[in-house]
Amino acid sequence: MVNHRNGRWTNVESNSAHEGKDIRVYATRDIDQGEQLYLSYNECTDCCCFAHTYTLPDIIRDYGFVEQYPQRWNIDSSWIMFEVDEVLDENGENSGALEVIWFSDPPEFSGRHFLHGHLRRLQRMYDDVLARAALLESDHEKRVIVNFYDALST
Repeated sequence: MVNHRNGRWTNVESNSAHEGKDIRVYATRDIDQGEQLYLSYNECTDCCCFAHTYTLPDIIRDYGFVEQYPQRWNIDSSWIMFEVDEVLDENGENSGALEVIWFSDPPEFSGRHFLHGHLRRLQRMYDDVLARAALLESDHEKRVIVNFYDALST
């Protein structure tokens, strides 16, 4: 099975799924035995300009999961575009820290104020999000909602 993940994780590519032909998947680097295969749903060969416009909320809507790091965000109609990714330590392992990589210009004061205001609003919603998610019958939907909330409020 091939899953979605961007950044250093992407290790396969494929021909277009929109040509009506068999899909061919090929490695873009050496892949260890047992290693998960990852391709990008927004940096694919026929994805046109999706790299920065088809982001985490779109992936949830279309595929039903919250993407792992790196997570792409496009906020307020392309005004603020960035990726959140794990910081690696000197051994190439996850350090536990996160970094923001800007695809747009980093926001000025008004943009930072906008983001901080929404982050505070999201943080105040924590108990309500968990309570409402708990009411759902589907464990998958509960997980996706809580994971999405966590991604938004990180």
